[in-house]
Amino acid sequence: MIDCALHRGDVTIDGIRATMRPGRRGVRVLRRALDLADGRSESWWETMLRLLHVLAGFAVDPQEVITNAAGVEVARVDLRIRGTNRVAEYDGSDHRVRAQHESDLAREKRLAREGLARYGYIATEIVHTPERIVRDAEEAHGMRHVPGRVDGWRAEARAASISSAGQAALRRRLARFVRMTSPRSAKPASGAT
Repeated sequence: MIDCALHRGDVTIDGIRATMRPGRRGVRVLRRALDLADGRSESWWETMLRLLHVLAGFAVDPQEVITNAAGVEVARVDLRIRGTNRVAEYDGSDHRVRAQHESDLAREKRLAREGLARYGYIATEIVHTPERIVRDAEEAHGMRHVPGRVDGWRAEARAASISSAGQAALRRRLARFVRMTSPRSAKPASGAT
């Protein structure tokens, strides 16, 4: 949500920090979220793919503009894995609509002509097989595979609404909030029937 609000220009990180009060519920979690926020992501799943890379220790550049030798724009990519020729992108189901698919293939060829390898990922890969995505990033860097590299992402994902456990925890918190603010939970004024 922070990435979206930053992207739209609705808030700034400094503006959010100015509202934070030490000791208030959720401040620690919000501080951590702000440290990980980046308003360049253009969708929720792009944010998830970015966070997967960042929490696994990879520097990425969201929404990087790729130009050719003549300085002409070839494409703007979701994530460029810094220090590599690898581009990681989120591909939703709209990428299989015929016109979009044709456009994507032409774009992929333009990127390949500039020496960039485009790896498209879908939501189920981000949620269920993040190890494969991390391994792809390791390979792009020519690094040895470290199985625990994905642990930071796994820990955050378990607590977030991207996981079943995180969704259940969010529902419980929201239900408490609704009970606390519901007009039915207010006590009747004295003398009221």
